[in-house]
Amino acid sequence: MAFRKIKAKKYNGITEYYNPKSTDKETRALYLSYRDEFGEAVKKKLDSLDKDEALIQLNNLKSDIVKAKKRLNRKEMAIKRAASQKRLTLAQVAELYFDQRDAKWNEDDRKRFNKRTIPILGNKIASKIGLEDIKMLQNKLIKDEYAAKTINETINSLRALYNVAVKKKWVDHNPVDRDENKKLEENTEPGRVLSDIELKRMFDVFEKGDLTLELESKSKLFFFAKLLYHTGARPDAVRNIMVQHCDFDQNKIHLKAMKKGKSYQQPVNAIVMKLIVEWIKKHDLKYGDSLFYAEQTFQQTKDALDKQKPAHYSGIRREGQKVFDKLFNVGIPTTAIMDRVSFYSLRRTSGTKIYKAKGIMQAMLFLNHTNVTTTQKYLNVKGEIEGIVDVL
Repeated sequence: MAFRKIKAKKYNGITEYYNPKSTDKETRALYLSYRDEFGEAVKKKLDSLDKDEALIQLNNLKSDIVKAKKRLNRKEMAIKRAASQKRLTLAQVAELYFDQRDAKWNEDDRKRFNKRTIPILGNKIASKIGLEDIKMLQNKLIKDEYAAKTINETINSLRALYNVAVKKKWVDHNPVDRDENKKLEENTEPGRVLSDIELKRMFDVFEKGDLTLELESKSKLFFFAKLLYHTGARPDAVRNIMVQHCDFDQNKIHLKAMKKGKSYQQPVNAIVMKLIVEWIKKHDLKYGDSLFYAEQTFQQTKDALDKQKPAHYSGIRREGQKVFDKLFNVGIPTTAIMDRVSFYSLRRTSGTKIYKAKGIMQAMLFLNHTNVTTTQKYLNVKGEIEGIVDVL
């Protein structure tokens, strides 16, 4: 098959697709060739073989592209004018900043910035953001229960953005002052690790409910908590498990990469694999389906494709937190993150158990840490000295 131009000049941009080896070399299809509003070459196949109809479509496309270019130019001019007057919003500055940045993890950083900072400060004029605004951002992230390390990273990324913005003359000053905006203390203590009794109590309530505490049974949360505990994985990694990630022959689960790490295979016991098999059967899941698909969305549409999309963790977290708050967190303020029980406590609990039974190296492998130091901090190994003199 090959392309050929149509002889008449008015059909410039329309090409014929034909078989050069055939006797009559008849046209099999028509294609439009043009450049979009961003200057990218586009070749579009048409359903019709009518040249005049193709010409009409091509002219309409060109007209639309001219209009789109004008809109883009107006947007660029508006941004330039706002920049010259120091009237850019933080959201506009962020868009310019991440567009010109070529760091390896730029898109991930952009998503994190848009998630944490833009909802709070995005609509404010960037040049008018001051110390109080930065403190407000910090306090809001604390209230939303972000870890101190995450909050410090967010403030640092905002400082880096402003450093570039000042050089580019998008703004006239950097409001993120290292002396005024103090780093939060990054607590490396392990937080709440559940005892065997607490662990059993939690699983029982998820599975059967508790009339006294007015808690209903939650089969999805029971299954989610079981996988969290037995894999030692982070909640988002478990949320993204699909049927195809489960190796029933070797009793392993493929877990997605988290925190810029690598994906890995996590061994689990036969009891857990049996739970997965029962869950798959109960929910009629297929190869490409997510174990934790959005059930409400599926019930509304009955579209099989909805089972391929994992549910949002925020909803799972909220439902689980209602149980944790009644069982373990009574009287503990939300700001005391390291003293409260959450789904993350299951990863810490299972990691601690592996460490005590098998040692620090096995705990490191189980938690998929890249080095022992991280595991030591995560499990507070340095602080665990009670009883060691008994061996003397």
